[in-house]
Amino acid sequence: MRYLSLLPSLCVLFFLVATANGSTTKKQGKVTFLQFYMHDIVTAKHPTAVMVAKPPSRNDSFGLVMIIDDLITQGPSSSSKVLGRGQGTYMVCSLTAINLLFSFAAVLDTPEYKGTISFHGLDMLALTVREFAVTGGTGDFRSVRGYATIETQALKGLNAVLLFKVYLTY
Repeated sequence: MRYLSLLPSLCVLFFLVATANGSTTKKQGKVTFLQFYMHDIVTAKHPTAVMVAKPPSRNDSFGLVMIIDDLITQGPSSSSKVLGRGQGTYMVCSLTAINLLFSFAAVLDTPEYKGTISFHGLDMLALTVREFAVTGGTGDFRSVRGYATIETQALKGLNAVLLFKVYLTY
């Protein structure tokens, strides 16, 4: 009979141990690293980035909105192997600096990868290395999360080649 009085305490203890054990056990996801170059061409005969909203009539670029369909390649040259396109928008969103708010998808179509990776982040051009969040994906990248570092590899006028180092978990 006296052992019966211990039963509720043992049940609570068992529940706490089981819950604590379950909450600390985390399945490790698959980690993938990708590296590619995105070619943002603003001033050329066939631009891949076009202005769709002009800033107010002032001397700064605050409010400028661009739509992009940039080439994504394996190497820094536009003639290197094509991996896909970077499609989306960026806009100048700071009154005091040239900061660009990016929201775009890398649409990849290679034998290794088919699908999209969605990026969102603030490109603070004064920094050498910037960081974007990976907010999701489709196809081979369904349910992906992670981040990317971005570095400007080449800049000629307004045309830029950006190096993306992408760290994905899914």
